[in-house]
Amino acid sequence: AGINSGLLNPFGANSAEALQYIDSTKAFGTFSAGKGTATGVDARFNRELFAMGGGNAAISLGAEARREGYSTDTNDDLVNNVPSAGRSPYHVSDASRNVMALSTEVLLPVSKQLELQAAARYDRYSDFGSSFNPKIGFRYTASPELVLRGSANTGFRAPSLDDVYGPQAVTFTQNPYNDPVLCPNGVATSNAVESRDCDQQAQAKQGGNPNLKPEKSKSFSLGTAFQPSKNLLFTVDYWNVRLNSKIGAFPEQTVFADPAKYANRFVRCNQVSAAEAANLSRCDLPGSTAIAYITTLTDNLGNVRTDGLDFTAAWQTETVLGRVTVNYDGTYVNSYKYQREPDGEYIQNVGMYKDSSPVFRWKHNLSATLAKDNMRYTLGMRNLSGYTDENADPDFINQVGSYTVFDLGVSYTGIKNLTLGA
Repeated sequence: AGINSGLLNPFGANSAEALQYIDSTKAFGTFSAGKGTATGVDARFNRELFAMGGGNAAISLGAEARREGYSTDTNDDLVNNVPSAGRSPYHVSDASRNVMALSTEVLLPVSKQLELQAAARYDRYSDFGSSFNPKIGFRYTASPELVLRGSANTGFRAPSLDDVYGPQAVTFTQNPYNDPVLCPNGVATSNAVESRDCDQQAQAKQGGNPNLKPEKSKSFSLGTAFQPSKNLLFTVDYWNVRLNSKIGAFPEQTVFADPAKYANRFVRCNQVSAAEAANLSRCDLPGSTAIAYITTLTDNLGNVRTDGLDFTAAWQTETVLGRVTVNYDGTYVNSYKYQREPDGEYIQNVGMYKDSSPVFRWKHNLSATLAKDNMRYTLGMRNLSGYTDENADPDFINQVGSYTVFDLGVSYTGIKNLTLGA
């Protein structure tokens, strides 16, 4: 206090000496550095097989092999000197895995109206095992103006190396909570510090998790394309996706909603080392049983069930002003239900902010372009429907309105090898 008494001016400009003093309290440097690599080779072979009613059958064969590498390293001196950043020394050196994949696709033009497709892919990960995923599809031309189409397939996604080995850090939760032990139901116990344990943001450890499992999915789609004239096209497609073992950060809401079930995710100050406690502001009292942090590392959260409709339209025509093109893309989400935990209840997310984001019931992009000679003029509109905001207090519900953005652009291509735009 004596060194800066009368030196710092919070209400106006500071002297060079004051700024130098402020800089002396700062820590500069890189907290950590990470590196990811992928080295691989792939090949593909295509050929026609035999004649069918609608043309020649064809096959495509593919193979791929790659090696993925990952490393991350903290600057321990800087991390230890800036505990408010929520980082701890963390080192992963040369983590790697090998991936091999085989794929095939067959096209069968059964007749002039009906075309069938079949495909399959086999993946083998050195750290997550193997998976075989087939796909079937069809395209039926009911008339020159109308086409029906559909497909069904399974899917597989191994956790990325960053999902598995990513740096872990302690940060604040999104929402305030009561400590279930020191402030149950908002009532402070004799051992509580109300400003720390009651209706306050806790801290959460986030980052990679070596115990992850792959995501697996099943999906199908069915749709139609209608072209009443050569200048006008409409499409409508229904899609349905079932995703199992979704990968994401374990939700803080789930931990605090059932503290008995997730007691092992509460790490208290008397359970951490003295060195770790020194980096946590909530653990500044000796022998404290306050929550040091909850663990919300990346995890397999449960399943996702979602379905909806995609719409597109395209129209173009020649006018005295130039060629006019109009494009439209829209998506209607009928349902998006997910689990916060394996075997947990399904939570509807459409039109509501849940956990980390809303799922918009409706969104679309509409654009119109006029092109003549070397000039192009474009007007676009992007729209997202509204949603019900999240609030821990059900007495205060906020409705967020729809969101629309208009874009206007112009470009000039009259100079060789150059496009100018605004």
